[in-house]
Amino acid sequence: MENLTLATLTYCVNNPTDAAPDVKTDTRYARGATVAFGRSTIEGLSYNDLLEHGFCWSTHPNPTIFDNRSTEYISHNGYIYVMRPLTPSTVYYVRAYAMTKGHAVGYGNVIKIITIPKGTVCYTYNSNGADEGANARINYGAQKALAYWNNLTSIRGLHVTINYSPGTPTADCSYGGWMNMGANVGYQRAGTIMHEMGHAIGEGQHGMWWNETLRNSQGIWQGDQGNAVVQFLENDPTRTADGDNMHFGPYGINGAGADDCTSFLYIGNSLLNQAFGEDGLPPTGGFATPAYVFPQEDDVKYYLKSESEDYGLYTGYLFEGPNRLLRWKEATAEVATVNDSAAWYITFDPVSQHYMFRNAATGNYITYNTSGTNGFRTIEKDVPGLTEKLHLLKGRTNVTMGRGEDSITTKGYWIAYPDSLTDGQGNKTNAKGDPDCLSGRINHFTAANTIQQYNDATDQRWLILTADEAMTFEKGAKTNLLDELAEMIALIRDMAETPHNEDVSGADLTLEASLDDIWNRAQQARNQEIPSYVAEARAAGMEFLGNVTPKSADRPFELNFLMNNPGIDNNKGWSERPTFNYSCCEYWQ
Repeated sequence: MENLTLATLTYCVNNPTDAAPDVKTDTRYARGATVAFGRSTIEGLSYNDLLEHGFCWSTHPNPTIFDNRSTEYISHNGYIYVMRPLTPSTVYYVRAYAMTKGHAVGYGNVIKIITIPKGTVCYTYNSNGADEGANARINYGAQKALAYWNNLTSIRGLHVTINYSPGTPTADCSYGGWMNMGANVGYQRAGTIMHEMGHAIGEGQHGMWWNETLRNSQGIWQGDQGNAVVQFLENDPTRTADGDNMHFGPYGINGAGADDCTSFLYIGNSLLNQAFGEDGLPPTGGFATPAYVFPQEDDVKYYLKSESEDYGLYTGYLFEGPNRLLRWKEATAEVATVNDSAAWYITFDPVSQHYMFRNAATGNYITYNTSGTNGFRTIEKDVPGLTEKLHLLKGRTNVTMGRGEDSITTKGYWIAYPDSLTDGQGNKTNAKGDPDCLSGRINHFTAANTIQQYNDATDQRWLILTADEAMTFEKGAKTNLLDELAEMIALIRDMAETPHNEDVSGADLTLEASLDDIWNRAQQARNQEIPSYVAEARAAGMEFLGNVTPKSADRPFELNFLMNNPGIDNNKGWSERPTFNYSCCEYWQ
């Protein structure tokens, strides 16, 4: 009968009696270990005119409804389609589809989804004299909570100890999983346990929760992974995860009244807790959760450049140099993209959720060797090993070059050696909370330095660009550099408007001629040369100041703009990174 049904469907789909609908797969999605979720847009027909609509998937690039398909959905600000059962740690190709009543099938664009390893969260329950009803409710809630988390997160090494504690008004939990469950029946259920497990993985408990690069002073989450989950589930590109020093929302289940016991709420809670780990909150000690955060293609060449202006943001790329050493070198995009020493193939290991970088010229992999200068280098290997599997952690600030259609906005990545993959299966062993990451250094060197998860740690983050993106980036970079020069020239001219006397005849005309000449020469300059014109303009301004005197001491020349970092809006120019702790703080905002 099954074969007959398939044959009938095949015949009908191959001989439709009407036109295929226009279907678009939303590029946003969410995924766990055994389940994934997608959205779509269907145009030209109402849902009542369709025989079915959903998602299809396969492990090859062009899935059809004859591979795997699902019409299961959750109704929440539109349709959220559910794809299951999926295999953990597997690359899937998925797309939306819709079938008319005349069996015409329209497909959306294909997107790649990589499922995560399955979680291994477990629990022990200490009843401590609780009655039969409480024991049943708490155990049922714990089993349900763990079922969601283990299918939708990759959290491993978390053993929750649940203690019946009648003196506890509601419930509480420490980082690591020591949980007290009170006698209030309203809290003895899955939502409460999921909420408390959030504390067990660091929410309101770990220093990274209070790191303002992850959750700013307004409580808004800064990590892309967490916000992407909220924006997908709410179907709202402006939504963010937010919270206070102890809790988060949405889906935080912050109290018995917030637990509506729906699958959607528990799914949202699970996905967001996974995302927090991917953004930098360590769920079970050690470092952040590895994940597929950079959408690579195996056969594309990528080009890496430091996010730091001092180490080649505007001027250079990462090359494999002599003796298999990594060097950032000054090079235009045009030069770098025809030199395979600057090109890298990036592959992803779904089991460990780590990335590997292979040089296009030599086939050598980037490997971690030791801390300090040249701590990352390349190695010749047919099959990459543990030291070649690197953790990408996405930065939290945009890097924008250019304006309008000629602009590009991207983010850098910390490229870290996690020091926690000794079993090759994604289990944390010997986990290090502050691993070494690839860093730019002076004189074109690179180094392996302890990761600093701050927005201003640009020397530790790397932009990853395709050849076309590198070209667009360079064009936009010139726009940015010329804008910086134009701003400096405008400020110098504003300064020169201050009433003054010429101590050297012709000082005003000399300044104007110098600034015009600098601007004209800069238009034809390469990006590498433009910062020198900014310095030349500053020097012209300083020379002008040496040749004039303000007419009034009450109206001196405004010189703040000649300071480095005059707004003190980051730590550039500070001798040390500003510090916050319980007894003191220094800051610059």
